[in-house]
Amino acid sequence: MDNVASVACWMRPEPHKPEESECCGSGCVPCVFDVYEQEMSKWREEVVGGGRHVLASCTRSCLSPLEFRHCELVKIKQESHDTWRYAFRIPHDGSLNLKMGQHIVLRAVLNGDCIVKSYTPVSPLEAKGYFEVIIKIIFQLTSSCLKPDGITPLYQVARGIVNNEEDETFIRLIYACRTAKEVLLKEELDQLAEFWNFRVVYALSQDPGVDQISRYGDIVVHGRITAALVSTEMPPSVSGTITLVCGTSSFNKDMIIFLRSMGYIDSMYFKF
Repeated sequence: MDNVASVACWMRPEPHKPEESECCGSGCVPCVFDVYEQEMSKWREEVVGGGRHVLASCTRSCLSPLEFRHCELVKIKQESHDTWRYAFRIPHDGSLNLKMGQHIVLRAVLNGDCIVKSYTPVSPLEAKGYFEVIIKIIFQLTSSCLKPDGITPLYQVARGIVNNEEDETFIRLIYACRTAKEVLLKEELDQLAEFWNFRVVYALSQDPGVDQISRYGDIVVHGRITAALVSTEMPPSVSGTITLVCGTSSFNKDMIIFLRSMGYIDSMYFKF
């Protein structure tokens, strides 16, 4: 009983089925539809058992593979014109207990719509009592769409490597954005750049004022990520090399084409 802080029972409605647009199509595990199927299975069991549901809040972890659990939103900080950092409190000084590269699934009701998305926390994996995620909000007519950002899982992995004194992995990051103002986690990436084994190149596709970011000593190229840039910045296809790719479906597809042209085989790259 030491792990249980509180237990509550209530009647709950049928789980909300995600829209097709809520799946990023990147093969996430679990996908928002996996979570929905798990919820539906559990909900059916509850209906057969009388409709009562028990939620246990644990001091060791606030996550469950079978149900959504409540965490209080305690702080919002704007990162860019359309992106915010959200900080949530974990009850009883709990922890997410994630491994490097893992993500979580968040659910919220916005303007009457139930939205379910996957996000990679940007807070330290060992953080207790809180976690933070970066969310991009795109407004479309009277509705809005909450999107994760491709840099967050890569940042989590890079931070885990450089903070491990025994890990001598060299990291080369190509970060694609439209403008310098859209670069997220810039302060955190600057801190990583102080380590000997981390290098970042910013590819800005629509920014006429590249000097805004390059004046601080950053490596900046103007334009989209090309096969030539990838072949220049990425290591050759040798044993022990692995490339992590995270972005839109079309972006991921292009990057994999570039990598294959360099001789990379399937086991040498991973798509978030």
